[in-house]
Amino acid sequence: MMSSQEITKEDLKKIKEEIIFEFRRGAEIISDELRLLAEKIFALSEKIERFHHELKDEIVNKTQPILRHCDIEGLQL
Repeated sequence: MMSSQEITKEDLKKIKEEIIFEFRRGAEIISDELRLLAEKIFALSEKIERFHHELKDEIVNKTQPILRHCDIEGLQL
C-alpha cells in the first residue's frame, strides 16, 4: 500500500474515474433489472386480468340457467 505522500493527483483522478465508472455500470445493471421486473409485472397483470374475465364469464354462464329457472318458477334469490 502506498503512503499518503506517494499518492499523486493523477492517482486520485484515476481512482475517481474508476469509482464513477463502476457506479454508472452498477446503476445501468440495476436499471436493466428494474426494466425487466416492470415488464414481468405488466405481463402478470395482463394475465390476471384475462383470468378475471374468463372466470367472470364462466360464473355468468353457470349461473344464468339457475337464475332463469328461478325466474320461471317465480322464486326469489
